[in-house]
Amino acid sequence: MTKQDLLNGQTFEFDNQEFCEWNGTDHVDAGWIEFSLKLNSFMIFFNGSLIHSVKTFSASEKRLNKLFNKWNLEFTETEI
Repeated sequence: MTKQDLLNGQTFEFDNQEFCEWNGTDHVDAGWIEFSLKLNSFMIFFNGSLIHSVKTFSASEKRLNKLFNKWNLEFTETEI
């Protein structure tokens, strides 16, 4: 995932499904990050809610890293 990928309209999805499978739990958390041209913001959605919207890529990347560490997330697939 790069700033340019997001600015070009790519969406990056993530979840903790593999972590849940390894630990025998059914509670999967998931979300995605995208850039909104309309709002000129990087947006992070998690478990169906917008949890972070910010103008700078570095701030969104920091928030995403915290989220990944706390919930054992990993990227899954991308959409254009």
